[in-house]
Amino acid sequence: MSQAKSERLNKERRWLDSIAISTLYALEKDNYSLTEFAFFIVSDDWDQQSLISLKDKTGALLLIGLQTTNYCIGNLDVADSIIRCKPDEVQQVMKVFEVLSNRRNDLATIDFNIIKETLQHTEPAQFIQSIRMGNDRLDRVEQAITETLSQIPENISINLLILRIKADSVLSLNKFSVIESAIYNQFEDNISFWCAPIRIDEPDCCWIEGIYGVA
Repeated sequence: MSQAKSERLNKERRWLDSIAISTLYALEKDNYSLTEFAFFIVSDDWDQQSLISLKDKTGALLLIGLQTTNYCIGNLDVADSIIRCKPDEVQQVMKVFEVLSNRRNDLATIDFNIIKETLQHTEPAQFIQSIRMGNDRLDRVEQAITETLSQIPENISINLLILRIKADSVLSLNKFSVIESAIYNQFEDNISFWCAPIRIDEPDCCWIEGIYGVA
């Protein structure tokens, strides 16, 4: 590879790295920076045209509304998904969606057409989480995933599950097998499932954050 081409590729990588993976936007007319995933609060009086402008100006792969109150959004087809969460969970939801970023080196490239198709559910998606403490690493993972999945109502069918596994150690094959088995024991095999580990400086802790979509 020539030096000029190498320098150009490095410049392109630096430019890509400067773009945020997820960003929460307020309702404005200008100054929408580029991002991979664009988020907005549905109770902030967004309309169809303002969301079209937001998606165009940010270049976002996915446009996601966050429903933090009982306020329901109208029929805004431009949004790829609506997710229910508490006001203090907004940043966590955004971090969970970063699991899907193609800039994560530990994941295969994701086809976002598949993601968009999967997100076309009739009900808003839902954020869930669980924290378990304990000396046995495998046991606390099992407890955390069991408690997380127990928050999904039994009388619904889900087609999407994204998990962010936060722990003080790597996600070993044994731990991943525990998580995978718990999911497929509760749901059908055709569920779209993504999972990514995050190292945290919290001894004896397993913290699972997740988003599920209703089929």
